Amino acid sequence: MEFRELVMRRKSIRKYLPDPVDQKDIYEMLELATRAANAGNQQMWRFFVIQSKDVLSRMAQAVSDATDRLAARVGQSERASSAKKWALFFQEAPCVIAVATQRYDSVVEKMLVQAGYSQQQIDDLRVRPDLQSIGGCIQLLLLAAEEKGYGACWMTAPLIARPELEEILKIKPPLSLAALIPLGRPAEQPPLRPRKPVQELVTYV
Repeated sequence: MEFRELVMRRKSIRKYLPDPVDQKDIYEMLELATRAANAGNQQMWRFFVIQSKDVLSRMAQAVSDATDRLAARVGQSERASSAKKWALFFQEAPCVIAVATQRYDSVVEKMLVQAGYSQQQIDDLRVRPDLQSIGGCIQLLLLAAEEKGYGACWMTAPLIARPELEEILKIKPPLSLAALIPLGRPAEQPPLRPRKPVQELVTYV
C-alpha cells in the first residue's frame, strides 16, 4: 500500500469484532510506532497492552464513576450518558494499548528550573515535548494498525479517571497515562470525515 493511500484511508474505528489481536502483530505495530521523531531521542513512551476483559471492565467502571461524579458536581447528570458514549467504547475492543509518557528532561529544562521558572511556566514555554513526541508515536501506531487491517481510535476521554486507571494498570511516576488506543478488526466502516482545505491552514511568511 502506498503511503499516501494509507494516510488518506485511515479513520477512527469505534466498533470491533471479538477476534483476538495477534501478539506478533502488536509487537510489529509498536516497533513501527517507536520509530517516531521524539525530543532528544529520549523515547519517553511506554506501552501497556490490555487484553483481559476483567481489567477492561474495571477500567470502564472507573471512567463511568468519574463521569458521574463530574456530571453531578456541575448539576448536569443528564449529560453523563452522552459523555460515556465517547469514553467507554474501549471496553468492547479485544485489545487496548495504554500509552504512557514521562516528562522531557534536557539541559534547557534544567536551566529553566534553575532560573526560577515554575513547571507550568516551563510547560507553557516548551509546549510539553514529551506529549508532542508521543503524538507522533501514536499516529504511527494508528497507521501501522490500518496497514495490517486493524481498526483503532486515539482516546483521551477516559483520562477523566486517569488516577484510577493508573492504579489499575500499575503506572507509577515518573510515568503518567496519556492515551488509550482500542484495537481490533473493524466491525464498522464509517465514512471518512472531511478535512479543511490545506489552503485555509497555511500561511507563508
